[in-house]
Amino acid sequence: RSVSRQEKRLQQTQHSRRGIRMSGEEIGASALEQLCLLAKSVKGNSCAALISQALDHPAVFVFGELLDMKNVQELAGTPSEPSLELLKLFAYGTWSEYQGRASTLPELSEAQQKKLKKLSFVTLCANSKSIPYDKLMREVEVGVRACVIVSSLINHCVSTLKRSNADFTLSVRSFAVLLQVSSLRQLEDLLIECFYEGLLQGKLDQQAGQLDVHYCIGRDIHPSDIESMCETLGQWHHNSVQMLTLMSEKLESYKEQCDAQRLQALELEQKIEQGKAHAPDAVDFGNPSTEFDVMFDDDVDKIRKGGRTKGKHALGVGPRK
Repeated sequence: RSVSRQEKRLQQTQHSRRGIRMSGEEIGASALEQLCLLAKSVKGNSCAALISQALDHPAVFVFGELLDMKNVQELAGTPSEPSLELLKLFAYGTWSEYQGRASTLPELSEAQQKKLKKLSFVTLCANSKSIPYDKLMREVEVGVRACVIVSSLINHCVSTLKRSNADFTLSVRSFAVLLQVSSLRQLEDLLIECFYEGLLQGKLDQQAGQLDVHYCIGRDIHPSDIESMCETLGQWHHNSVQMLTLMSEKLESYKEQCDAQRLQALELEQKIEQGKAHAPDAVDFGNPSTEFDVMFDDDVDKIRKGGRTKGKHALGVGPRK
């Protein structure tokens, strides 16, 4: 319930915090610029310490500019090369990749672990619009520490709860529920932090158990991905040119149809004018009520004459039959 209340507060303040998120991005850009300036004057262990400082910074989530610095690249082949590899991992990699190379890389601080997990979320969100909670948990290993605790508690139950199988089963189920709730809260708390920091925009769908992604920031581009991106952009350009050509053809066809309709309307109007010119003068096609008015006037005159005649006969004037 507490997570639901946090999500509601997040949704209510998400639009009002856009300015804060933008200022956070500006802070990160300013911090990265300062780090790049410092990287021009430090080498060796000092440069490795600078890399660690960049990874610890709470507002820096892109590292391409720092990675391109000459002194940083010169760490390759030196005892400080693991720091260079760690910086590459934060620029392009994920938490699961770090776990696979943890023995050859420097140990991460708690802040660095959390940042790498957030960047892993960004990578997943860039490739999918709906991500199940289970997949997110596996990616960042949420609840692994809780698994160790629950395992020890279950072992304790095995040695102490020997009353009945039902009691033991109930205890195991209780710990499983505890583990699920704990892991879910850790995951959603981490996602909510991503929302507040502007890394992601989306909705936590607790009923469906998934994250609905609306937006995510862009990460640094790995050099090996540039060729595929160029191919994708080239295909997009080709499709755009075809679409523009098709739209131009449709537009020309529409113009031709409009011109033909205007010509037909003009011909019809000319025929109407010609018909009016050859019609009798007594009939006014422009005023259809003229003929009716003439007939009506004749009927009125007949009625009047008939009325006067009947009046004369009533007074004894006029011929008698």
